[in-house]
Amino acid sequence: MLRYSTSVNKPQSFPTLPTLRKRAAKSPTYENLINLESGLRRTARLAEAHGVLEKALRLNPQQPAGWVNAAQLYSDLGNFAEVLSLFQRALQCFEKQGLAPTMAKDTLLGFAYSMMRLGQFKYAWPVWEGARVGVSWHPFPHTYPWRGEPVKKLVVLPEGGYGDGFLFSRWLPLLAQRVPEVVFIVWDRLYEYMAHVAGRYVRVFPMSHEWRYAELSEYTHSTSLMSLPAELGMESWADIPPSIDWTPPAHIIHPPLNWIGYCWWAEENGSQRRIRSLDQMTADRVGKALAKRCERVVSLVPEQQRLYEQQTAPRCPKGVTQDEALLDGWEQTARTILKCRLVVSTDTAVAHLAGTLGVPTLLLQPVRRDWKWGLSGVNLPPWYGSTFREFTNDDPEGWNGDALLKVLQSY
Repeated sequence: MLRYSTSVNKPQSFPTLPTLRKRAAKSPTYENLINLESGLRRTARLAEAHGVLEKALRLNPQQPAGWVNAAQLYSDLGNFAEVLSLFQRALQCFEKQGLAPTMAKDTLLGFAYSMMRLGQFKYAWPVWEGARVGVSWHPFPHTYPWRGEPVKKLVVLPEGGYGDGFLFSRWLPLLAQRVPEVVFIVWDRLYEYMAHVAGRYVRVFPMSHEWRYAELSEYTHSTSLMSLPAELGMESWADIPPSIDWTPPAHIIHPPLNWIGYCWWAEENGSQRRIRSLDQMTADRVGKALAKRCERVVSLVPEQQRLYEQQTAPRCPKGVTQDEALLDGWEQTARTILKCRLVVSTDTAVAHLAGTLGVPTLLLQPVRRDWKWGLSGVNLPPWYGSTFREFTNDDPEGWNGDALLKVLQSY
């Protein structure tokens, strides 16, 4: 028997900021300045980080690390128009030094993200695919990565987080039209939901499924769920297919109750700084404001079942009801969301599930928005319907609670 498994990146440990300051003050070398800039960025001291980075780049503009850090810093600041050229500069440095492309995979991935955020998918996909295989996803045992060629049987593997599962599964019906037999492997906690939804189009197996070697020999190619847009020819935001409909397998209350679902926390495993989750003060302010506008504010953040065991559950905000029975698996979470007249959520799986279900949703966007949402100030890409809206934060170092509460008054 063989089980397909994926590894989870654990957060890295870094020297403390005072230590980095002392090192840079004692010896202001390129390396020490770059490390200090990273530490400042991790602690949201972005203006100071910018000044330190400028010093490092003046010392040695030929090293790629400085330009990569600049691209990351400009992403934190929301200056996305500049990010693409900064990643290009970093890649040029890699090329001039004759470094192997494998050493630049993170940079290539950032470069791809930048193009995708701008909607330049035709140029981004080859870079995106090359940077991820063997890093964020690994081909199924004894199979080749699928690149869209004709095959009879194909294995689709999970990648990213649960939100990516909800988002990218919309390409499975199109894939089923091209490939006679598709097997979709999902995380165990998502299996019940995906078997009910995607099972109409493809065969769905949990990650824990024990494969017989005779079964394995039937498959020659595999791909990642997040590779489907590239392999199925997405060239613009207009090529996004609709979400797969979800019909609840059990009775739900309809029409929605006077509930508001609230998700203030996002799993940001491996992130240097939590930019998507609300800080506790802002989470409390929003929770109390929502409680005044409905009969019940229900938490959509489970306390007991954490995606990453090393992270402790956040405290439930004031004014919010925590009921674990409402969040017992994604199918039950979907039923709970359908009882809500509104969902207010950070950029996490809950927002994608609410959008998929067609429930009015307010997405709380940090300044550093993911590529999937395009550019701030521009219409949201058509992942979900017109009732899916966003609040875009304008403070790169924290959440602008006053501006957010003002937006919530219209709900």
